Amino acid sequence: MKAWVGVRTSDTAIAELTQAEAEPITAFYREGYLRYDIIKHISGPFSLQLQGWHRHRWEPVSFAKPWTEGENYAALQWSPHISAILGVEYFLRQQCIPARSATLSQAMRPESDACFYVNGGLQWRSGSTWSETSKKYVAQLFDGVGLFVGQRRGAIRCVSGVCRQFPAFEGARIEITSRF
Repeated sequence: MKAWVGVRTSDTAIAELTQAEAEPITAFYREGYLRYDIIKHISGPFSLQLQGWHRHRWEPVSFAKPWTEGENYAALQWSPHISAILGVEYFLRQQCIPARSATLSQAMRPESDACFYVNGGLQWRSGSTWSETSKKYVAQLFDGVGLFVGQRRGAIRCVSGVCRQFPAFEGARIEITSRF
């Protein structure tokens, strides 16, 4: 079990007028977060993993009020072969636009302060499931295969130490990882 708690504050050198304050302030960004990663061995090669990241954020120049966002994932793993994943992400901010209504005109969008995104997926890794002869070629070509179905909120995500902005997504996606 691992858990992280953190705070981030960033200020500007020059005070700016914000939507929330009548007086200029130097606050640029504030964030408090909680991350967790829990893995419980069930039996043999099976385990259950729970993982999440919850953030309370405030960017006064852009948004008058702070907001909360996060994600929770549960995975059943058959190591090292297959993982079945179920995820729920949320975004709690004034005038949140759910993924399904993002293409609707402003007048037709539902008024809400909460958006929820549900998704699921399967991941398969080649591991040692191939015979020595076929392993050389097939395992390299299909080193990993991932299927994602559902919705994902647009957010900054960090993968293997590289953080970047990922756009919102709704639908199905299959990814094949090859190595040579």
